[in-house]
Amino acid sequence: MRKLIIAIDCDDVLIDSSARIVERYNAKYGTSIDASHMYREDLDWGAGSHEAAIERMNTLLEEDRILDSLIPSEETISAVRALASQHELHLVTGRQTYLEPSTRALLDTYFSGCFTSIEHTNYIASAASLEPRRSKGEVCAQLRADILIDDHVSHGKSVLSHGVREVLLFGDYAWNKTDDDIPGITRCHNWQEVLQNVETIGSEI
Repeated sequence: MRKLIIAIDCDDVLIDSSARIVERYNAKYGTSIDASHMYREDLDWGAGSHEAAIERMNTLLEEDRILDSLIPSEETISAVRALASQHELHLVTGRQTYLEPSTRALLDTYFSGCFTSIEHTNYIASAASLEPRRSKGEVCAQLRADILIDDHVSHGKSVLSHGVREVLLFGDYAWNKTDDDIPGITRCHNWQEVLQNVETIGSEI
């Protein structure tokens, strides 16, 4: 099997983030949204506008430090370490750059030595943000990634359009349901299915 370059998302792939974020958002702002609304850009999350919702979200993540307390499952840790023993891994996350200390702490604590680089794409950057917003397709193309493991269909489409060979759509979430059969995207409900698909892809290249 050939050594592959694999890009892996962070939130809701390495750690279960959305449910905790939504819980804290509702508590802080008195809303009643649920995780199925997490990536719907037509909703304002009770903030009056999508831009105001982004500002609220960034305030919540920066001040409440929700992500710092999340712990990956043993299955996740084992699977990532298994992949790192055979392939080159890069973390490609939609997180804002200001969350880099939290991201690095997660990797240093649970995935030490597994990732070659950390790429923050600033997916939910506000209009006023000075940080450059990059698509995961753009980043994965620069990394020459063979595979992206991600929970978001739109990121999968982005990387495929930039020439990445395969996308493993991770998890069974409300926001990644799709009736479309998209060539190049394979749904993986758990890490065991991820490992099996990576092995298959590596043997075919």
